[in-house]
Amino acid sequence: MSPVEILFLVLGLCIGIAVGAALLDLTRARPAPREVRLTITRNALPVRDATVVTSTDLVARPTPSPAPVMAAAVIDDPRVPFEVARGVDPSYAAIRRTHEPVLAGVTAMAAADTPTSGTAGGAEGRIGVAMGDDSGPEAGEATAPDGQAAATAGGAPTAGGAAAAASESDPCGQPRRLTDERCAVAASAREQAEAAAASLRLARRSYDEVVHRIEEAQARVDPRAVTEAKEAARHTFRDARDHALSRSDLEHAASTWLNEINRVNLEVRDATMLIAREQGDAATLLASIERQALAADAARITAEAAGEACQEARAALAACESGELAATSTAAPAMSPAMPTATALLWDRDAGHQPEIVRLLRGEAEVRERLLSALAGADQDEQRRYQLWLSELVDAIFAASIEAAVLDFPIEHPFWSTFDRTQSRDIVIALASLGYRFDGFGGFAADRLPGQRELSLAVGYAALDPMRIRHWPTATEMAELMRGVTVAADEFLASRAPDLELGEMIAVLGRRSEALSDLWNRWGRVRPLLVVVAQ
Repeated sequence: MSPVEILFLVLGLCIGIAVGAALLDLTRARPAPREVRLTITRNALPVRDATVVTSTDLVARPTPSPAPVMAAAVIDDPRVPFEVARGVDPSYAAIRRTHEPVLAGVTAMAAADTPTSGTAGGAEGRIGVAMGDDSGPEAGEATAPDGQAAATAGGAPTAGGAAAAASESDPCGQPRRLTDERCAVAASAREQAEAAAASLRLARRSYDEVVHRIEEAQARVDPRAVTEAKEAARHTFRDARDHALSRSDLEHAASTWLNEINRVNLEVRDATMLIAREQGDAATLLASIERQALAADAARITAEAAGEACQEARAALAACESGELAATSTAAPAMSPAMPTATALLWDRDAGHQPEIVRLLRGEAEVRERLLSALAGADQDEQRRYQLWLSELVDAIFAASIEAAVLDFPIEHPFWSTFDRTQSRDIVIALASLGYRFDGFGGFAADRLPGQRELSLAVGYAALDPMRIRHWPTATEMAELMRGVTVAADEFLASRAPDLELGEMIAVLGRRSEALSDLWNRWGRVRPLLVVVAQ
């Protein structure tokens, strides 16, 4: 072994010893892990007062028969206690008040059908339904032998007995209550659907406005528009420089040019910031529109289903009232249901066989008074209500007839005599599509008169040849074009709803039928009087 090799071995040994010593020092210098000592002693934490729960707190309904009562218990528990209070849930109380008349009527019928003998008070074999407080009958209340709650401590009759008596006196009470409930739900659902649709329209309008602002800002930051604006400023500066007479004129031109460039740059910066901000708003509005569209569709479907349920309930109520009126009618001979009706005879507009609805549409006061007397009797308030409803019905029928252009035209009119009635009605429909609508009083709605060009277009839209018209109305004659035109409301009803059934009337009147809800709820009594054919 050479001296050099020995030297390298000694050097390696020294380096190894030094590195090992350093590692040993580092290992010894690491801090020891911390220790947490926990000492647990008895009753180290304060104990709350004991909570006493009695049988009054635990038992919500006392039993009428003797039963073991839970003894008081003392709970030694550090957990937080809570009080168990008795009471009636508000939701259950509302449901109970809604269905109390129905259940009271069932109780009365069940008690009436059950024999009463064999036990004291006749209580054996009976069905008792009580919708009182959950705590059961209080002191002072008693059950009458006929199965109904007879009296309270004050001796006043209960609501169940009154409802049962009302049900017995009104055979159509249950359909009427069902109609009121379903139609109230339908009205609420319709309002919610309209509110959801209005909110959706507002959100879409806001989104359109945001998109419009973004498009305007993008037009301002368009590189071509920016370049053109700067080039125009540069050309203006060059012209001013060429025509400058002094140094001050040259400085003013340069200042104007730099200010214009600065304005363009600031406008681009502001537009860029506006685009970034409005794009965020547009994304938020778009997400909101999607949610509101789903909510509006759901509300619309719910409203349509509720409306159908309301219409079915009204039809059932109308059928019940029609049968009741036919069985117990005490009207005058001229309004007797035994007389011919419009469904048994054809609607005759010129002869004597005309339903009462036709004469009502013609405004005959005698028919109106006879109807009000048959519907409301001597009650003045009820007569006023029926008069208002019948007036609204007539107005709705006339409006629907005008919209459908079911009109009669004067025979000797210089313009309308050129066409038959069907062609004239097609021309009126075409004029309405152009925005010139008949107002029902011999003129145009909002005094908006068509010109010869619009009338020629309407004739063409009606698939007629304008060249066949020899005399075109002048500007003065155009204002009198609808003079003498009348509304054939009776023909409209005869062709669309000859039986005056509830479903037919609602379908014919469309949206106008929503304002006649009170009349539809009494249609079972009104319709038989309107279809009577007076001799």
